[in-house]
Amino acid sequence: YRTIVGGGTFDDLSQHPYPRVWIERYKVYSSASGAYQIIGRTWRNLQKQYGFEDFSPTCQDEAAVALIAEKRALGDVEAGDLESAIRKCAPVWASLPGSKAGQRMESFAAVRQVYLDNGGTLA
Repeated sequence: YRTIVGGGTFDDLSQHPYPRVWIERYKVYSSASGAYQIIGRTWRNLQKQYGFEDFSPTCQDEAAVALIAEKRALGDVEAGDLESAIRKCAPVWASLPGSKAGQRMESFAAVRQVYLDNGGTLA
């Protein structure tokens, strides 16, 4: 919940840290932060839409669920259809398989394992 893209951390959970981190490998700046690596622009939009008051773990979790629901993938997650959920959410999270962000992507097997290791279930 306190991770900044590139491996840094932050302590103040009262707001998104809005870092501007240069990712040399991809020649881009990123503000991805928190447990779900939500970028600053996305966080501002989520705050406006849902009224999140801080960047606490609870708000980060709720924001991730909101993003998954916005991509119409929540039903897939609930049904254990991880492949479909990942396909729908790849435009949101650059590291998901199938993302077109041009950054490092995790393999489906790696994402599946993290999902299962954290209590996820498959159909």
